[in-house]
Amino acid sequence: MASEQSRPPRFDVEMGAFLEEVCADLCRFECAASTGRSPAEVWVEREVPLGGGYADIRVSPPGGAPFYVENKLEYAPADLVARIRAKYGEGPFDARRLAVVLDRKALGGSIEVDGALREAVSPDLALDLWDVHELRARIRVTFGCDIPDLSHASLLGVRSAIERAHWRQAFGDAFDDYPAAGTLLWHFSPWELARLHREEGMAPDDILQPRVYEDVVVVMADLCSFSSYVRDTRDSQQIRRRLTEFYSLARHAVLNAGGMLYQFVGDEVVGMFGLHEDAVAAAARAVRCVRALFDAGNAVSQAWQRSLDRVQPSRGVHVGVAAGDLALLALRPFSRSHLGFIGDALNLSARLMAEAASSEAVVSNTVYTRLGSAQQTLFQAIEPIEAKNVGRIRGWRLTQRALESADLGR
Repeated sequence: MASEQSRPPRFDVEMGAFLEEVCADLCRFECAASTGRSPAEVWVEREVPLGGGYADIRVSPPGGAPFYVENKLEYAPADLVARIRAKYGEGPFDARRLAVVLDRKALGGSIEVDGALREAVSPDLALDLWDVHELRARIRVTFGCDIPDLSHASLLGVRSAIERAHWRQAFGDAFDDYPAAGTLLWHFSPWELARLHREEGMAPDDILQPRVYEDVVVVMADLCSFSSYVRDTRDSQQIRRRLTEFYSLARHAVLNAGGMLYQFVGDEVVGMFGLHEDAVAAAARAVRCVRALFDAGNAVSQAWQRSLDRVQPSRGVHVGVAAGDLALLALRPFSRSHLGFIGDALNLSARLMAEAASSEAVVSNTVYTRLGSAQQTLFQAIEPIEAKNVGRIRGWRLTQRALESADLGR
């Protein structure tokens, strides 16, 4: 997560967040190609907690050692070295290698920076330096897209190329002209679309059919003290940048856990699990998503706080999780691009979210009972919740600290 200081004029936070998305996809496809496995088997996380901050990206290849990736194109040499030292100077680490994306030309091509970075990194981590020129060549090989420079126009071309690669991963050479391809790729990961196509025999039109979906788990989260952060932020552009960062990280959290990103409403994200899988698996995926949302919210809040004079009352996200039947409706006749859900689970998850404090999730009893015994031990029973227009709800509280102590297959 990048601050606003020491950034050359050509770079901005939106480009930084997008480049992290590109690097995450690039690592996933490259690791899959080198191991002969599916991209779905490469586990990629963003904003992973470290002792001195958050790793931009953590990649776990199937059968291989995990590694970190840091996007550091935007920093002056001294700031670059200091930030790498703060994050990776001392362990312990759950990875073996660190890759730093940098621009040697912007840094003056200095070999001194290379040496300073190697001295700054713990000897427990092997260091790779990925120059932006090399990165452009790898993007060309992997996605068939040639970018002459790091500009908004060039990166838009990368976005389109990656979406085409994602669609091929999901459906092969079939459905090339499907009109709502962008909609499905926004709501679902290509790995989940591929699973539904190959294991369930679903065509694109089958995935979001207007009908009733039973036992769907709804995960709803929003940023804590958001109004306070906005009030104390003088630059309106920074508000938009921080929200874009949160949207990018929250969407990754939902899709990476196998869910459907339903929508963003202001600083709130809504994800759904179990549209096309059993309720037990959906509940477990939802808990994995909650952990990633905690990390995303804390990373965004910390980065935002660094630019403010007033210390904010809280940080991170609070989360509500509920389950129930949802009806999917077309918002326009015969539309597959404009769709909306209605159902009590949406209302209930909002009520539960309001009961959760910073870095906490409150889940309904239905969700709790679907979890395995190991996961249930992470929760604490709470007093029944008086939910307006809903009634008295039995709920269970889950904290980020409890999740960090658990092994959920990170």
